[in-house]
Amino acid sequence: MNRKQRQEKKKKDREKKSKAKVMKRRGWIRKKAREIKEEEKWQKHFQVKQMPIRNKPQEIPTEPAVTSQRKIEDARRDQWIKKRLEHNMKILEALEEEAKREEAARAEFNEKLEATGAKTMREKFDTMGQFTEDIVEVEEKRDEHILPMDTECD
Repeated sequence: MNRKQRQEKKKKDREKKSKAKVMKRRGWIRKKAREIKEEEKWQKHFQVKQMPIRNKPQEIPTEPAVTSQRKIEDARRDQWIKKRLEHNMKILEALEEEAKREEAARAEFNEKLEATGAKTMREKFDTMGQFTEDIVEVEEKRDEHILPMDTECD
């Protein structure tokens, strides 16, 4: 290599190093900004969940008519919230009962499988396959005895 080529190579190397330093610095700054933004997002997320139902700050009126109107509105809102909570509780109780029924049905079915002698998962799957074959056979036999749709019945 001649002298000019070496100088060009050194110059390119210096530019690469300085560019790498700048990019590293920018990356660090961006990372910090991203972390701060993420932290603010999480704080806002949790702050909203911690606020009470009435999250709008309202002025305290001094006039009696306005105060009584506000009390009426608050009572209506509280009544509406209470109704919604009771409705949600009924839904949750129904879901809980349904889950208990399903769990009982699964336990009963599992007991039936174990009563047939199936202990391992493979044996239980084979037994369930036999159950489904039996069900299909019963339905096919039943379908043979049903009248076709175009036949009239008295």
